[in-house]
Amino acid sequence: MDRLARLDPAAPIELPALLATEYPFDGAACIPENGSFKPAHDPITEYADANPGAFAGYADARDQVPQMIHGIRSYLEYHGVRR
Repeated sequence: MDRLARLDPAAPIELPALLATEYPFDGAACIPENGSFKPAHDPITEYADANPGAFAGYADARDQVPQMIHGIRSYLEYHGVRR
């Protein structure tokens, strides 16, 4: 965390290819509810929801999650990483 506070990020990592056919998934989680998928929950988002203002001063992009997921999927498909 000290390194990040100094604005000294680590070098990017190399991600392996994602094989959609080999990804272990929960079939029930892939069934849309009312035309859309169940939202993903993570501890940081849950904390931010429960503690308004905890991240004051930082950009809040929780409402942009669907666009981010679409962008990641498009990037992976464009670069042939997601098959």
